[in-house]
Amino acid sequence: MVLAPFFLSAALLQPPRPALEGPRRRGYVQGLVVASYHPAASEGYHRESPNLRGTAAAVTVTAGGFLSRSIALEGEFVYGRTVSAPQRFSYTFSEDYIAGSRDFLFNELVRYRPRGRAPVEIVVGGGYALTTVTARSIVSRGFSGVFNLPDRSRRTHAPTLTAGLDGTVRIGPRLSFTPAVRFRWIRRPDARTGETHGIARYAFQFGAGVRFW
Repeated sequence: MVLAPFFLSAALLQPPRPALEGPRRRGYVQGLVVASYHPAASEGYHRESPNLRGTAAAVTVTAGGFLSRSIALEGEFVYGRTVSAPQRFSYTFSEDYIAGSRDFLFNELVRYRPRGRAPVEIVVGGGYALTTVTARSIVSRGFSGVFNLPDRSRRTHAPTLTAGLDGTVRIGPRLSFTPAVRFRWIRRPDARTGETHGIARYAFQFGAGVRFW
């Protein structure tokens, strides 16, 4: 795993500390910059190829608080860049274009810190996903010739689930370095409908950020 050295450092280098240093330690804000890998669906619309896949950057911002030494609740906003790649639609005519998919997520998460002081935390939860699917720079070829078409886009609204791990390495009185991994699932339309450009329903994220107490 790419981030294994960060989690190992968190486990070995973190100095002993109380789980919560008074009420002022309960609330926090965390920001992460991650790389999201979106694989292609195993099946897709037979007139589109290849299925959309790729990597894009994303930013996550969470705000929450510990209800006990081990359990915290937090709200999360995820802003993802567009995953894009060339694609072709073929019928009695053909269209070549840049297929794109962008996700915005709004989640409610539960954070679990084993024993109230472990340097690795488990994050699970879910919420709402707004996905924008686009086709840009469309060039149509058919019996009537070759011509450009306007860009197209559509939006879908769906539930989403999240699971992941965060490391915590204290680098200041109120600041921690936080390597993180996430698994995201979004209930997209079936790829065989042609409404998703063939992108899969799940994504993997790897990155790091900071947490302010």
